[in-house]
Amino acid sequence: MWKREWVRILTLALLITGFGMLEKAAFAGGLVLSPNETALVNQPLTNSIEGWVSMGEGGSVDLEQDVVNPMGAKGALAFHYPIDGSSISAATLPTPDGLAGMKSLHFWIKCDHTAAVIVSLSEKDGGRYNATFTAPKDQWQEVALAPSDFGLGTEATDPPDPDGKLDLDQVQAITIFDLYQLLSKVKNSNLAAVINAPMGQHTFYLSHLTISQAALPTKLVSGTNVVISDYSRPQVNWIGIGGVTLKQESADSPLKQPSLLAEYEQGPNRIVALIHDMHPYHLTLTSRLQFDMASSQAATLVVQLEETDGGKYNSTINMPGGDQVQHLQLKYSDFTPAQDSQDTNDRLDMDKIKTLTIIDFSGATISTEQINRLWLGKVVAVGKS
Repeated sequence: MWKREWVRILTLALLITGFGMLEKAAFAGGLVLSPNETALVNQPLTNSIEGWVSMGEGGSVDLEQDVVNPMGAKGALAFHYPIDGSSISAATLPTPDGLAGMKSLHFWIKCDHTAAVIVSLSEKDGGRYNATFTAPKDQWQEVALAPSDFGLGTEATDPPDPDGKLDLDQVQAITIFDLYQLLSKVKNSNLAAVINAPMGQHTFYLSHLTISQAALPTKLVSGTNVVISDYSRPQVNWIGIGGVTLKQESADSPLKQPSLLAEYEQGPNRIVALIHDMHPYHLTLTSRLQFDMASSQAATLVVQLEETDGGKYNSTINMPGGDQVQHLQLKYSDFTPAQDSQDTNDRLDMDKIKTLTIIDFSGATISTEQINRLWLGKVVAVGKS
């Protein structure tokens, strides 16, 4: 009963594509792309924030010239916004001429709390495409995104896209948004305790934004294998819920490969989740998930695939602790419906997967509090043989 209730509560928080709560708007002004250059747009944001506006309620943008940016100089764009359970706002750069030719988007961000950040590309008369990452507290975080890192938002509040693909020449705005503004709206007291939204007034800073024709490494490997997470980007493309600290580690980890390190407290009735947006990936030609994992403490983990129509399917992993490496192969056929699954056809449909979540349910069985370190290696959706 405890597990069922916490799964039900946790999945309410997976609103990583909920940016559609902001109204779509027609933008005037903004960027004009420079043709036939590797860098289509180069904004240092040290002396000017021309074109940037605040979209929604309660936010504002300004230039703070006393802030030391990641290049060691002074000056950065500051976006001020409340996390108050009601207001939603985003730093927005209108792009009325579109982003045709863009192969990468690069910038730096510094947040005053550990933030779950959404970058959104909004098409004119089309869909909203999102990329999600974690920004650490009080540190400049480099962010590099390719068009393939963006997935179409499929929540009820997201606009439909007639052709179902990202049309860069139709992108009318880039928006950057703190997901905790949405999560702070949750009224359920148990869920609110898990989320632990940092209420109050907040600021994040942006520096050195570049829109470029220079390509980033693709995540597609041989055949029909699809790389979900390989830590080749500078930012962590996972979100943590439940008081977890996330960072990327080098090959010095117990896995002997680049990996995600999640540090958190295990304890009675505590729950922690790692969440990855799956909208960008085409998984219909794959048959299983493959990854390595190690844990400093014994842990009972549930790997959950959630569909856009409410279906939720689980696979359970028992980690032995002691930093022992586990080589895992999770066949989709072995996933079973979660107790709160609301699937329309009672089967796991790989063309509908919106999130991959790893949940530590050890709090259901342990009686003492302890710190756990969990390492996750490259996650690959393996093609059908």
